[in-house]
Amino acid sequence: MIMKAVKINFVSLCTVLLAHPIYAQTTCPPILDGIYVTDDNADEVGKEGKHENVLRLLKKIDPNWAATTLGFSVALLRNGDQLSLYRNIGNDLDEQHTNLSVRAEARSPATCDPSGAWTLQTTQYYPEELNFFGKPRRKAKKLPEPVRIQLWLEPIEVGVLRISDCKAEVQEAGKWRAFSKYDSVDLCLNLKSSKLFDIRPSVQGRKGWQGVY
Repeated sequence: MIMKAVKINFVSLCTVLLAHPIYAQTTCPPILDGIYVTDDNADEVGKEGKHENVLRLLKKIDPNWAATTLGFSVALLRNGDQLSLYRNIGNDLDEQHTNLSVRAEARSPATCDPSGAWTLQTTQYYPEELNFFGKPRRKAKKLPEPVRIQLWLEPIEVGVLRISDCKAEVQEAGKWRAFSKYDSVDLCLNLKSSKLFDIRPSVQGRKGWQGVY
């Protein structure tokens, strides 16, 4: 009778599992707290850049523009359960300004999806440069449509991430679709295969970097 009961329970368990399939979730590599920036001297599309170039720029940059998208055109900030992307987007949306910037954010707490991607999105942009910390210098304006970015991040050594893949999307009629050349903002522009270098240890206490966590 005991064996029969065990057999029935096993069959019941199998029935439950089949009725409610378990999806394997990708475990994303841990992204440590940091201020990760691209090497703006890596001007060739797809060129990865070098950490020493970024550290050299830190010594030359005007403190008034240090922690902004004018100092670093792409920055990914990881702080606890928050993840934010700051970047320049050119000035096609508003030619009255030299540059425009966006800040895309992940939902808090920031977690990656089953594909291994981190998703960040925004509905607005900023004229000129954008501060990494504190209040924006200028009032935000609405983008023509909501945009989002999916980043696949690969830690390759201490303080260095590689963007192994990137997907930009826009929202149309409440649905997300792939970015096309006719859309306003490509958040993935020149990012795929780029390296991001953590400069947080080098900027803590430095003039112009008030607010570093």
